Amino acid sequence: MSEHNEQVVLCKYLDFKGLLYFAVPNGIFLKDKTTAFKIIAKMKAEGLKKGVPDLVVFLKDKILFIEMKTKTGTTSEEQKSWIENINKYFYAKAVVCKGFEEAKKIIEKIREKNDF
Repeated sequence: MSEHNEQVVLCKYLDFKGLLYFAVPNGIFLKDKTTAFKIIAKMKAEGLKKGVPDLVVFLKDKILFIEMKTKTGTTSEEQKSWIENINKYFYAKAVVCKGFEEAKKIIEKIREKNDF
């Protein structure tokens, strides 16, 4: 499955579980380059940052940041930096998940044990 499809399945799972979450629109691709540059410039002015994890999930007293990848996907240096910095906060956890199943396991572990 593509990264997009893995994330769509995860979002459906989060909806089914009634969990509060949102996606970060870092992966915007438009065919019209002029429109794309205008939209990206506007979003950057509003605070969009390269490498921010794809999803933010609220779990009780914790915030989980998920960078979705395919089973063979790799993380960029910017993504690694964000994950490292987010993990410095005691109330937050950032992870790279290679597919829906891995993300689901991490979410369930945190919900069951209320632990990272």
